Amino acid sequence: MTPLRLVLLIAIKAYRIGEFSNNRPWALVWELEGYLPLFILEKIVMVFFYLSCYHTLLALGDPALYNQRAAPVQREPPNFLAPISHRQFRSVPEIIRGKSTADELNTAVRHLNELVIEKYQLMRTETTELHMLRVSEDALQLRKGWEAQEGPETLDVDCFTDSDLKLFPELAGQQGSDLLQVLKHLNMVSTLKTTRQYTLYSNSARGGEVQAW
Repeated sequence: MTPLRLVLLIAIKAYRIGEFSNNRPWALVWELEGYLPLFILEKIVMVFFYLSCYHTLLALGDPALYNQRAAPVQREPPNFLAPISHRQFRSVPEIIRGKSTADELNTAVRHLNELVIEKYQLMRTETTELHMLRVSEDALQLRKGWEAQEGPETLDVDCFTDSDLKLFPELAGQQGSDLLQVLKHLNMVSTLKTTRQYTLYSNSARGGEVQAW
């Protein structure tokens, strides 16, 4: 549309310049052969040109256009465990929960969720990429230990071990032990496998959401 309009404008200007150079009165330019149809055609093309510009501006103002091109929003990592409600907390005998408060136990739950997320992030990263990132030898050994724990029972099931709690200072002491006892009492975790070295726990209400994230 734009090139056609430019051609027509140039042709009209050429008509006018040629006649002005010959001192032809402006009123007589309209009597030139072919000038009037050319002028009308240019105006028709101009109407379609501005309509095209109008539709383009409408399309640029459509929010859906930018929503489609926007980068996908990064999903929040799923929680391995939900927070312990006050009702659940009150249902746990004091001899099991010890001196821990509901807030302290939920802080420990958040740390446990972080532990499970970091575990599966480390496990799904390629070994070559880990070396490129210069991951510590301790982390590589930790990954190797987790891989050794894998088996048919852990397929598509997020899990952790009691020895994993020692990786977080906040879970290494009595708080981690109290948390584990409370979670077992509330059936929020269940035993998946027991060996001499560790006990593997999973959330029976969930599958492998963290692994799939």
